[in-house]
Amino acid sequence: MTIIEIIVYLKLMFYNCITMAYTKRQKAQYLIFFLIIVFIVVISFKASKYSFPTVNFGKVADNEAGELYIDPSLEVDISQLLNDHSDDIKFTKDKNKADIFLSENKDKNLETIDNFNEFYVPVTGFFNNIQGLHKTDIEKILQGEFTNWQQLGGEDLQIKTILLESEEYKNIIRKFSPNLKESIGEKFSKIDTLVTKIAREKNYFSIIPLRNLAPPLRVVSIDGISSLEDETQDNYPFKLNYHLQSKKELSDRELKILNIIKQYIVNRKNGIIEVDGVGDIMLSRHVNTKIADNNDDALPFRKLYRILSSADFTFANLESPFYNKGSVVKEGMVFKAEPKTIEGLKLSGIDLVSLANNHFGNQGRVGMNFTYDHLKNNGISYFGAGRDFEQAHSPLVIEKGTNKLSFLSYDGIAPESYKASEKNSGFAWISSEEKDLKQMENDIKNAKKKSDLVIISFHWGVEYMPDPNKEQINIAKRAIQSGADIIISQHPHVVQGINMIDNKFVAFSLGNFVFDQMWSEETREGVIAKLYIKNKKILNVALVPIKIEDYNQPRLANSVEAKKILDRIEKASRLDN
Repeated sequence: MTIIEIIVYLKLMFYNCITMAYTKRQKAQYLIFFLIIVFIVVISFKASKYSFPTVNFGKVADNEAGELYIDPSLEVDISQLLNDHSDDIKFTKDKNKADIFLSENKDKNLETIDNFNEFYVPVTGFFNNIQGLHKTDIEKILQGEFTNWQQLGGEDLQIKTILLESEEYKNIIRKFSPNLKESIGEKFSKIDTLVTKIAREKNYFSIIPLRNLAPPLRVVSIDGISSLEDETQDNYPFKLNYHLQSKKELSDRELKILNIIKQYIVNRKNGIIEVDGVGDIMLSRHVNTKIADNNDDALPFRKLYRILSSADFTFANLESPFYNKGSVVKEGMVFKAEPKTIEGLKLSGIDLVSLANNHFGNQGRVGMNFTYDHLKNNGISYFGAGRDFEQAHSPLVIEKGTNKLSFLSYDGIAPESYKASEKNSGFAWISSEEKDLKQMENDIKNAKKKSDLVIISFHWGVEYMPDPNKEQINIAKRAIQSGADIIISQHPHVVQGINMIDNKFVAFSLGNFVFDQMWSEETREGVIAKLYIKNKKILNVALVPIKIEDYNQPRLANSVEAKKILDRIEKASRLDN
């Protein structure tokens, strides 16, 4: 019986009761009887959760939970996102029932509220020397036609393909490679397990969502397009486009869900920021002589300034203090950079410099103070040193988009007398002594409160040794355990290995960048560390090998040189946490 029929029936009952009564007393009795019947009917309908029809003037009732359709490839993400809002929205697999849609397939009859791209990234082990592949190469790997990296210009190693086992994932991969061989590769149920597996061996290959990237993986470009550096390019071949659409005007509860999803999309559309780090820069001695002979204050940076300046931020270790007094330093171990040579730092877009190193005090504290002022006057920030203890141990915080980054640096190479005190200028000092480690821990925790990511630089280790020593490893562990997100360091004047400590990337030495040590191959070598950051997460780290020429000038290493440099780093590395 419908509600309309019930109302008609009750109306007739009331009329009959009134007409059948002959006295006022009978009318009162019949009226009481009628009201009891009405009360019983109302209670019965409430108990059965009967919903009375309402006229919808374009907005659904606020007590109704809407229905949400999510593309299967995004279900896990969105389910976690809406975990605390189960009373406000219901998930449905029937598009016809949904009020809100987030799907790859766009409905032309609905208005699109927002959209975003999901990039899928080919990856290999960190030390695989394959940098780029053609789309057809990837298809042949997934079809089982290419089985050895040598077929693609790499080392003589078997290609081990590993994929996720879910049907949703395989359906996505088929969009990029329709002839995916069903039996190809080892299968994993969890993306984190897959990523860890790839990181440990360089012959592995997979395709994963960009948001699941983590160091240390090597991201492979497709047809010359890198997902990290060209994320917004329309012609990137491995991407899906998702659309957020709404079927009708929404209730307040549905609008709340819609706004959560909209913020999710905003975060997904945030760009990647690139932070480049380089090793030791020394602008004194023979480097300065070359600058003077060529009458070019920016000479050392001429071959690489475009690469460094293209990053959002670039940092370096400045090994020589600036000072405008005294004679030009042409030899020896007491360094002084002529003030005009700062033009090279400016040309190359170096925004930040660490001053925590064993040569920072070469011109005394007056030279330290001159350096602070000279850097500031030329728009370059510094960290790891200051006019007193508090400044030296305070983080340099920079911001880009939604990301806040803190930089700290420490010197562990004598003389300790250059360290800052309550009243004296100097650098932040580190050693294996517990008091120094505790101070570092407090600095990192303080930096963590002010930023999303903490980047640490140490000046440490033994010169010319490729392997990090126990002291370096122990200090790195303490830093990571205290909240450091990545460690990028220097001093040994040669490249050293990298470690993964609690899933955090540690580069023990980037080697030299601008230096005059031409007496060995190893001291002429270094790497640029490229950090890619998105939504408060370090997505990836890439190492770009460089070679120093003519006592001052770094350039990109050629393929043969680059392989030797990376082989040396690989030999001294541990990627198994």
